[in-house]
Amino acid sequence: MKKIALFVDDINRQAFYARILGIHDRVLSDNLDVTLHIFRSRATYGLDPGYNIGEYNVFNLPEISEYDGFILDLYNVYQDENYWYGAEACHHLIDQVRKQGKPVIAIGNNIEGCYYVGIDNESAMYTIVDHLYSYHKSRTFWLIMGPADNVENRIRVRTCLDYLRDHTGKDFSGYVHYDSFESSSGQKGFRFLMDRYKELPDAIICANDRIAIGVAETAEKLGYRPPDDFLLTGFDNMDETVCMQPTLTTVDQHWVEPGGRCIEILRKLWEGETVDRSSCVIPASGLFRASCGCPSVYNDRIRQLRNANVYTDINRAVFDRHIDQLEYSLLSCDNLHDIGLCFQQSLFFLQCRGFYLVLDREFGHFRAENAFQETGEFGQAMEGSEFPEEGFPHGMNVVFGFEGGKLTMENKPVKGLFSIFKGKGNFRDYLFLPIHFQKYTMGYFAIWDSINLIRNPYLARAISSLTTAIENLYNQEKLRGYNHMLSDISITDGMTGFYNRLGYQQLAFRLFEKKKAAGQNLTILFIDMDNLKDMNDHYGHECGDYSLLAITKAIQSCCPTPALMVRMGGDEFLVILDRLPDEEVKALLAQIEAQIPLTQEALKLPYLPSVSVGYVHTDITVGKALNDYVREADKMMYEVKRQKKMAM
Repeated sequence: MKKIALFVDDINRQAFYARILGIHDRVLSDNLDVTLHIFRSRATYGLDPGYNIGEYNVFNLPEISEYDGFILDLYNVYQDENYWYGAEACHHLIDQVRKQGKPVIAIGNNIEGCYYVGIDNESAMYTIVDHLYSYHKSRTFWLIMGPADNVENRIRVRTCLDYLRDHTGKDFSGYVHYDSFESSSGQKGFRFLMDRYKELPDAIICANDRIAIGVAETAEKLGYRPPDDFLLTGFDNMDETVCMQPTLTTVDQHWVEPGGRCIEILRKLWEGETVDRSSCVIPASGLFRASCGCPSVYNDRIRQLRNANVYTDINRAVFDRHIDQLEYSLLSCDNLHDIGLCFQQSLFFLQCRGFYLVLDREFGHFRAENAFQETGEFGQAMEGSEFPEEGFPHGMNVVFGFEGGKLTMENKPVKGLFSIFKGKGNFRDYLFLPIHFQKYTMGYFAIWDSINLIRNPYLARAISSLTTAIENLYNQEKLRGYNHMLSDISITDGMTGFYNRLGYQQLAFRLFEKKKAAGQNLTILFIDMDNLKDMNDHYGHECGDYSLLAITKAIQSCCPTPALMVRMGGDEFLVILDRLPDEEVKALLAQIEAQIPLTQEALKLPYLPSVSVGYVHTDITVGKALNDYVREADKMMYEVKRQKKMAM
């Protein structure tokens, strides 16, 4: 039996799923006796550095000497630490696997000492620019591209500039806009180049489809549309591109094929054959559609995607209900056994054959000395020092496992890190996700038969809920000894830093009674984000999270002190302030609206989020309770939201 370690630096890339599928299909078709271990980091640019450290720590989990081959599917700007948050972790990983003297295959990066599998970016981009120049007779161009230090992006830019210089005799480097690979790059790039040159080019070439979508959206807002006003191309062949109007000209990277090619190379090397380290270049195909003026008929594909969306929408209600139930149930768990039962009951829809929670065997047996370092004046979360910042705990137990339809709670020690995760004559794949509180790691979650889960958007929410439940349990144990120091840990929302509902119950009522006894009134703001569901549905939950963070940071920066800020639910926030005059409240709300676009999170969004706000003032002369005022503010907020919709 051969063991392969696949290291993935990924958020929600469609390519990740496709490559795993390619590996899976090739192993089965070749009838290989293989166990695949997938170590996945979900770090994100712009998130808390401590969180990213915890995510990348999963690369330190395996004992790499136990593997027969390695596949590195790493985001391809790992070279430049100044730009990318994962360079150090990836450099360390690459050094370690190369020292093993075993086959190492890099996908998308031609890394020294590794076998290479990737597309021919140069020929793919040449095909696009040549099509625009030769077939459509375009002579002026804008290039709206990704990060300037990205490997693939540099190749695509260089190919375009070289082609245009050779065929037009003109240097187009002044018509290039560099940014990210997100749609915001297309939005900003289009406006930037339009402001600079005052007129549209014949064609706009984008580094990927997301950027092209941003260009199309912004152009339409300004009264322009491809292909009538300019030709537009992308790169990646995302599913959404065939549903655009017009359909987007793009490049099909054949994402499934790299996974199968990796297995082909490993099999040949295991059998003693010689393989050229740089020979596995996969041709990419140009797909010429309506956005560049070519005929485009994709009715069957559009119907397939629409059907998939219908099924997704129908299932989403079921999934949402079960995830909500999981999150709610986990809040009441006061031991790991109950957490395991909740997870089993709520995850039937995830369609995996088994899952396992592995934690530090000392979890729950806390040491008082140096356990925490206080970091906040008002009870901000403390940093746990009992768990490692690099690597995993030396002794870990399988706290619970689910396999064969049965949940076991043996608290069984792990001997030789993956001794329990071995194939039994058939292909097995395991996905490993770190369990960490910011930069401190206490274990991992393993999923057997993860191929069905890779693209499930609820997996990340489920693991996040599990981590939160474990963290809450950890905090509850700590509070028994440090209650007066750590009361805020269990009442603070992990994503926003605001108090959660428990914090509201413990602190808001106390504040209300204190002010009432002192004869002082309060102002209560009830804030709700507009269209969070649409943001999540169309652009993914990551965009939804960024929207919430942009709003919370705007609230936090604008509200006067003292202020009690609470996240009441997914997109609902409550702010309790000393009594303000109406004109000051209105000025404060205007400040919050103006601050939202200025946050770093807002820059990553396809469009700016907005909020609806209702507010009330308390009156100590009447006998109303705090919840009465909160309900009034909530009702006023919905009236504001209703008026907005009527005005649209």
